[in-house]
Parts: sequence; structure tokens; C-alpha cells
Amino acid sequence: MRRIINGLFFLMICIKLDAQLLEKPFIIEYKSGYLALTDSLQVKLLTKPKKYHPLKDYEIIVTGDIAFVNFIESARDKNAKKLGTNFRHDNVYSDFSQQKEYHQIQRHELDNRRLLVERNFPELQFDLYQDSVKILGYTCYKAMPARNNYFNAMVWYTPQIPYPISKHGFTGLPGAILAMESFSHGIRYVSIASSIRPESRIPKKPTKGYPISGKEYVEMMNKAIPENVRAAFTNQ
Repeated sequence: MRRIINGLFFLMICIKLDAQLLEKPFIIEYKSGYLALTDSLQVKLLTKPKKYHPLKDYEIIVTGDIAFVNFIESARDKNAKKLGTNFRHDNVYSDFSQQKEYHQIQRHELDNRRLLVERNFPELQFDLYQDSVKILGYTCYKAMPARNNYFNAMVWYTPQIPYPISKHGFTGLPGAILAMESFSHGIRYVSIASSIRPESRIPKKPTKGYPISGKEYVEMMNKAIPENVRAAFTNQ
């Protein structure tokens, strides 16, 4: 086991990738749902509740220096030609050349205000393991957040796609995350890449949402969330 931080980012981008993916924008599509604790990481095994499903499908479009996370709420979203022009909670626009993220966030703690949070790439740390699985033919390795891993979360990344991306934006890991899973009260929540293919759409930098800095957003949330709730998470 070893740890890695985002200081290795520029070395990772230099890793060679399949020429087709480098020459053209490409898209990674993800399906989300539940798996049994003993199930393997396969999309065909995902199950969803009949009445309520908190996990959304999403896609990540990569165009070289830009990665865009687009959450899917309808068939219209999936077929949208103009990416980044609408407001969608949790959508993230990552600019690798500037090392900045633009994150659209709508929080009920802030009276459902629509925000466009601009921040520098976060300095994240992961514990890396030798455990591996195959997803869509790519060899993926296990990693777990080194801090604040409240929900026993783990990710599976592949150095064969050397972009440090996930549904939360930049990760600093030496490869794209093709699966994420967390465990809570015996329930296993999972998102898995279902396809990777060339993509013709080019995402635009988002403009919808009240613009604030990452620091301002943290200050707003600290005021909105009671201190005892923050302390409960901090002390876990």
C-alpha cells in the first residue's frame, strides 16, 4: 500500500494512451445502482429500487485539456448536444491546463441556491493497493481515500486512461476511475463504466449559477451546517 497526491498529475498526463482516444474527444458512460456484497463489478448485475433511486447515471467527456462530468436525469440529457450550457447539480468542468474546476452545486442547506464554484484542483490523498479487476478490458487498481473515508468508499482506476478524473472531478490518481463503490449499513452503492467510445461533442465552460470561489463555498457551508454535525463527521 502506498499514498499518492496530485503533485504527480503532469507525469500522469504524459503516459501513452490508445492513439484513437488521444486524437479525438472520448466519452466514458457510467451506470449506477446496487450490487450484492459478493457480486463482481459488472454492469449487468446492477439493481435499482422500484420507487426511489438516489444514484444517477452520468458521463465524462474528455477533450484533451478538458474533462466534463455530466449527470443524466433523462433521455434528453443523455442526447444533449450542447454540454455545459445548462445548470445541472454536481456537473463539473475540469481544466487541466489551468488546474481549475468549475462545479455546479445546488444545496438545500443554502435555500437551494444555484452556485458555480470555481476552485483550484484539490490536494487529495489515496491509499493505493495491488488488488485489480478488469472493466471494459482495462486493468483497474483499487484505491481508497486516505482521509475522511466516512462511507468505506473505494475506487477502481486504470493507468491505461491517464486522466485523473471521476464523477467528482479531479482526483490526482494515476488514471481514470472506472468504478466507485461505497458501503453503508450493509448496502453497496456502485457506479461502473458501461462504455468508452469516441465523442464528437465539445463541452463549454459553464456559466449558469452564482459564481463564488471554493473558499467562499466552504465558508457558506460551515455557516449553514450546525457545528455539532460537522464535528460528528470530523471525529469519525
